[in-house]
Amino acid sequence: MSGLILAVPLYKQFLGGQHYRGLPFSPSLIFVDLVSYPAFPSNSLVGNVGTAQRLAHTTAEETSFLGWPLILLIVALASWLWLRKLVLARTAAVTGLIFALLSLGYTVMVNGRATVPGPFRLISHLPLFDLVVAARLALVVIPFVGILLAMGYDQALQARPGRPWLRYLVPAAVVLATLPIVPLPVPTTTVSPVPHFITAGGWRPYVPAGRTLVTVPTTSSFALDGMRWAAAAKLDFAIPRGYFLGPGEFKNSAPLYGAVPTWTSIVLDQVAMSGQPHAAQPGDDALFKADLRMWRAGVLVLDTGTQHADALRATVEQFLGPAQRVDDVWLWDVRALPVR
Repeated sequence: MSGLILAVPLYKQFLGGQHYRGLPFSPSLIFVDLVSYPAFPSNSLVGNVGTAQRLAHTTAEETSFLGWPLILLIVALASWLWLRKLVLARTAAVTGLIFALLSLGYTVMVNGRATVPGPFRLISHLPLFDLVVAARLALVVIPFVGILLAMGYDQALQARPGRPWLRYLVPAAVVLATLPIVPLPVPTTTVSPVPHFITAGGWRPYVPAGRTLVTVPTTSSFALDGMRWAAAAKLDFAIPRGYFLGPGEFKNSAPLYGAVPTWTSIVLDQVAMSGQPHAAQPGDDALFKADLRMWRAGVLVLDTGTQHADALRATVEQFLGPAQRVDDVWLWDVRALPVR
């Protein structure tokens, strides 16, 4: 019964229009450096930001940074528990080691230098595994580290009368090994508030049914205002573009982070990053308005607090004339513009 109910949705997802396969990047590009396992995460008591930046792709990829004291303790506990012939401990040790090796990716990197082919190559050609990001497999190692710590602690508490010191040694070792990687408060940044024009519903007269609210710059992976504003308005208005995984421009193109770039989105992104207004050339006006028609734009909105707002405003004014100040935003009413 569930197969019948889900048949159409699954067909749409995997074989429907604009379906795609793969990732916007090659999975082989993200892996774990072998030296990162004994290193400390950047946001920990003894972490070093420089070391973490050198060994990890981003701060979000510090999945393998266990620290050398914990590595030594895990090796000692695994060896001790192995000798005690505990099946669960042996299983945890072997499984954790396998995933640690697989996380090294297609080529084993040691302190940034390529060495020998990585174990992941053995399974990388198999379906599903060919799309796996090897670095994520380091996350699987963590539960098995926890299992070995818990079992070691439990076995220590059950130590024979002749070894009472184990009841104190193992817990103390666990504390000392994990103390360096105790996380610090997560660094935060201040995000500009959603404009009152959005939260108060001032946008409603400018966005009739079937039209969209276009943010300046357009919404993308680094300009998320459009998604934040839409969420604050409970998705009562639509926006073009966004931050998501989507199909490429052509049938066999690699997928993209977001929608296929257009002339307008590229120009506004460049202005937002450089702070320099775009110098309009002959034909630019037609390209700009063609994108607005495709997006079914009702209004363009620029938050007055946006970085490089003056350059962005000057760029848009070349095509749509002077901006109108409404509440705490600049806007251009384009409801009269025909849409596709």
